Amino acid sequence: MNLDGFLLPGHVSIMLGSAAYGFLPDAGKAAVITGFEPVDVLEGVLLLMEQLADGRPAVAIQYRRAVRPRGTHGRWP
Repeated sequence: MNLDGFLLPGHVSIMLGSAAYGFLPDAGKAAVITGFEPVDVLEGVLLLMEQLADGRPAVAIQYRRAVRPRGTHGRWP
């Protein structure tokens, strides 16, 4: 399987939020914000593969215990 997408860093995304990465699905790229525990990374890969299999690129948040769409600064729409 050809995987073409991004696993995005959870620690940066806590502040930025998922909306900061809105340009990725606009460019046809799948993306998942993940934590750093092994199970987080594995689930992130699974979510990325599901996006690719469905042909619907998006920015998914696997690391929901810390990341919100608008981040901590609320600067993104």
